[in-house]
Amino acid sequence: MAGNKRVAGTDMDAVDNMPPAKRMKPEAVPKEQLPDARATIGLLTIRPRNFSSLDQVPDSYFDNNTWRGVFLPTIAYTAGGENIDPWFIDDNSLIKILAKAWRVVYAGKPSLKHYIDAVFHASKQGLNEWRSGFESAAIMMTTSIMAYKPASFSTYEQRFVVAKYYLYKHRFLFKNHSSNDKKEWTGMWQSEFILQTFAAHLDYTRGRMHVEALGSEEQLSRTALALSAAAVKRTLGLLLTGELSFEVTTAVAKGEKKVIRNNEAQASNGDLWKIIMSNTEGFSESLWGYDSRMFLNAINRATATGHSEINSTEDIDKEYTDLFHFR
Repeated sequence: MAGNKRVAGTDMDAVDNMPPAKRMKPEAVPKEQLPDARATIGLLTIRPRNFSSLDQVPDSYFDNNTWRGVFLPTIAYTAGGENIDPWFIDDNSLIKILAKAWRVVYAGKPSLKHYIDAVFHASKQGLNEWRSGFESAAIMMTTSIMAYKPASFSTYEQRFVVAKYYLYKHRFLFKNHSSNDKKEWTGMWQSEFILQTFAAHLDYTRGRMHVEALGSEEQLSRTALALSAAAVKRTLGLLLTGELSFEVTTAVAKGEKKVIRNNEAQASNGDLWKIIMSNTEGFSESLWGYDSRMFLNAINRATATGHSEINSTEDIDKEYTDLFHFR
């Protein structure tokens, strides 16, 4: 029996108080601490993408899912660590990272120089997919939370109120945020929104190998945490403007099999919530680079005790300054 469909929240009214995404000023982008140059392969010149293909890499390098299950996760784990810009790794730095990871994952045989063009471009594509994973995780996690209590989130007006509540002063970052006084909020970076989105990074990098030259075991995944925060903020913003809505399909008859697709979540009453996106701009550096870097600045200034330390806030937007006072 076919399910009956209804649209949950189709009101697309614009919201005036939604702060626009900003670009990071070039001079404010932190410089990376590059890996030791001695581990490079001579910084070979990379040819354009159309000159390279993974077809030239021996099939054995893809056995047992080594490429996607081990090599790319090792690269992504490094990119999500420390001293790495959330959206940009310059070519020379990436080559150094690839060389060090290749030596461990593939024992350096044959030399990466034989396949550098293909590996370089495929790795950049892999990092793009890794970043987009934060967006997918944030949207799916938010959908699941709402589908769990469908009566509370079925209309645009209900979702607007919730999104506005969590976007206020970045409330969505905090585990404990019930107080009307934002100074009383605690558990920064420990909210369900952040932890479940960050879990997508942990899942993606699960198969990584330890690369001592990259300090991979000492990485604190700060960049990945910043991307998680930016992805959650974007998702809540889409709820606020109505650009993220849902098509609800009523539960099928008893005994019939439910097929849940990647863009659907099952509600507690058995209904299926299908994600409807009217915003096609995506989770990109041009729109979310600024926010990602501001979150990373806040994370980097946090002390080991969990409190934030402010040395200078001259380069911090007023919208983010409060983050350095929270714990």
